[in-house]
Amino acid sequence: MRDNIQKMANCPRFRYAPSRLLATLHLGYSLNSNIRVYTMLRKIFLGLITITLCVNSAYCLERREFDSLDAFVKSFKQAEIGLQAEGDLMGKGRADWAVQIKTTDEQDYKETQIYILEKLASGKYAVVEKTIPRAAFGGTGNWYFEGLEIKNKSLFIDFSYQWHQCSGHALSQFKLYKNVWRMIGVRSDNRVGSDDGTEILVSSDTNLITGDKIIKKSENDKEHSEHFKIKPKIALFKDYSDAGSLIEGGC
Repeated sequence: MRDNIQKMANCPRFRYAPSRLLATLHLGYSLNSNIRVYTMLRKIFLGLITITLCVNSAYCLERREFDSLDAFVKSFKQAEIGLQAEGDLMGKGRADWAVQIKTTDEQDYKETQIYILEKLASGKYAVVEKTIPRAAFGGTGNWYFEGLEIKNKSLFIDFSYQWHQCSGHALSQFKLYKNVWRMIGVRSDNRVGSDDGTEILVSSDTNLITGDKIIKKSENDKEHSEHFKIKPKIALFKDYSDAGSLIEGGC
């Protein structure tokens, strides 16, 4: 046990001086030492371990609690609710919440983000993850979040897009997988037209855990499908703004 504690004290991950000091002090106590002091130091030491391991974790850094969903929305200076969904995301039988928040800054610039809030046993809510912000408007094209749904402990985000004669949408599935909020699958449907009235339809279904991918194409009344393997890609919820390169045949 003492050898293990010494290894932790010297570990580069424990870069806080207090945690190294406590780990070192811990070595000076035996089981026959003052139990109360030993127990106190142990609790402090374990608490510092948690803080250290959470330094790069959005789950830990963003875990601010709110008495109600209304209190969460009011924590923003200028914000309005867009899409929202309720359901058991954490697997604890409670009604967790996913919500699209639209904010406006002092320069009247509008952004949108999607937040995941866990409902706690106390009845309060805690932010556990959020996407990166993106412009709330579509720019020169029509790009927007079309739907949010919580089902089977997963969050489904439907993102639609349209650019001239090209249109489609991507349905991304996110889940707390191995303690990380990540995309585990995405399905897309795209329609590309031309001036002569013909269309190309492309749909894809990708499993980002197993690497299985299916692509179906339809052109001039001819259909073709292909099933193959890709290298599984890690796409984190905190980096999400749209399905991007994961869309097959997108605009």
